[in-house]
Amino acid sequence: MKLDWFAARGRAQAPGARAPRFRKRLRASAPTVAASPLRRGIQAVCLALFLWLFFYVCWPYDARPAGPGATYPGWNLAEIDPETGDFRFAGPDSEFPAHNPSVTLYLVDQNLPVAEEGLIGAFRVIAADETSLLVRPVEPLTPDQFDWVLTGLGPWTFHDHAPGQWPRHYADGLASKAWIPPDLFLRLDPLVGLTAGFASREWVPPLAWAIGIMLACLLVPRAFCGYICPLGTTLDLFDKAVGRWTRRFRVQRRGWWVRVKYTLLGAVLVSAVFSVGLAGYVAPIPVLTRSMMVLGEPLQSGTLRGWHQVPPLQAAQIAAVILFAAILLAGVMQPRFWCRYVCPTGALFSLANLFRLTSRKVDARCRACGQCVEACPFDAIEPDHFSTRGLDCAFCQTCGGTCAFEAIHFSPRWERFEKTESASAACAATEGIDRRRFLSVAAAGACAVGGGIGLAGMTKMLGDGPTPCGPVRPPGSLPDESFLERCVRCGLCLKACPNHALQADVLGTGPERIWAPVLAADWAGCEPSCNACGRVCPTGAIVLKEAAK
Repeated sequence: MKLDWFAARGRAQAPGARAPRFRKRLRASAPTVAASPLRRGIQAVCLALFLWLFFYVCWPYDARPAGPGATYPGWNLAEIDPETGDFRFAGPDSEFPAHNPSVTLYLVDQNLPVAEEGLIGAFRVIAADETSLLVRPVEPLTPDQFDWVLTGLGPWTFHDHAPGQWPRHYADGLASKAWIPPDLFLRLDPLVGLTAGFASREWVPPLAWAIGIMLACLLVPRAFCGYICPLGTTLDLFDKAVGRWTRRFRVQRRGWWVRVKYTLLGAVLVSAVFSVGLAGYVAPIPVLTRSMMVLGEPLQSGTLRGWHQVPPLQAAQIAAVILFAAILLAGVMQPRFWCRYVCPTGALFSLANLFRLTSRKVDARCRACGQCVEACPFDAIEPDHFSTRGLDCAFCQTCGGTCAFEAIHFSPRWERFEKTESASAACAATEGIDRRRFLSVAAAGACAVGGGIGLAGMTKMLGDGPTPCGPVRPPGSLPDESFLERCVRCGLCLKACPNHALQADVLGTGPERIWAPVLAADWAGCEPSCNACGRVCPTGAIVLKEAAK
């Protein structure tokens, strides 16, 4: 059974064959799109979905006043009960349903310049029939309101909703738009769930997502890296834009840096065991979300709400921009340098490749032309053109799309293809692990363990520790120590917070608190009933009030 799903449409033409003019132009301008069109399409959809979730779903200012709902006009004041304070209105032409008492209605007189749009107050229905309506104020009327009811000319109108009423919570608008979880991509990043679970020693919701996507990678190895990750797509766009101008700065594909991602992954996991969560600083989705919060959100708020609404730039935001710029500029040395050699989430998927059920195969038709080696975006093909670095292959099938001889297949690991003698010899030479590779792996492991323990110890030592006065976390947050263990510093809660009441913690409060959300009461007041931050938190560091009840 062959699994050449994604390369079939983009396969290169054999020598001498005439390709359609459109395909020629596509291969000249965007060779990877021509080689693997479906993969590129999925990447574009995922990037667009990430931006839609960030800039639209998490935008808290698109709520509009509710309509008046049903209206019941034609009521005149008949009497007031001096003992109970109930009001009886008469209205022979009314259409109020007599079978629906105990509801709250809003009394409105458009002729009186009181309150908002003529609103007098809210009344609870005690009894109703076709000609009379007995109501009681929800809250005692003020003397002015009482006089307005007595002296008003009428007839009065009752509304189901208060005129001009806005949604009760900012989170109501978010909930109405969030038919896809706003933190979807944060949940799909398995390193977020693993480190939050290890650091807090509790089950967190992203762990289930992490297990699910790791199981999916048994069939499509490193599917997250090759098809889903919006940061990887952003790096592809950047490399496409600057790659032609930066070839002079290129470094060799294989060097000591190929083990960096495994060392970084080990350090993050070891530090999580010591209750220090570092994944948010280096995992791809938190890095991208935080960068969008610093670079994109001020443009959105400044353009749509006014530049006076944008908080001043602080050291924490500058550090986030520097980190994101460093990830982009690393592509000057090699395309997707971050994804190939540094990304710890990619290293986690690479280790999962050891258990993959599918793999890349090359048959005897291969002519060792080298096109697949050049086209591979993850540097997963050995220089012999036949062997595959199983830990690095993302199953993107770009190499299969560029092969003019249709010699590359993606099929179950147990399926075998006929090879030439040179191909068999090359594959045999790359099997196993030599002494130098073993020593490099051992050194990387030692650095990971030592680095994780050292980072965890330094973070705890330099931290301010629990203090009675602060910092103030979002409403519904866990106790500060547990909060810091779960929080991945993604910045999504800052995006969903109205009026920027939540801002990133500054660098001077200790390394463990950098980029964690704090309440900036000197900038704006918190809406305690909102809890939009709890709706978008991927790890449960901020608990939804509904879930806590």
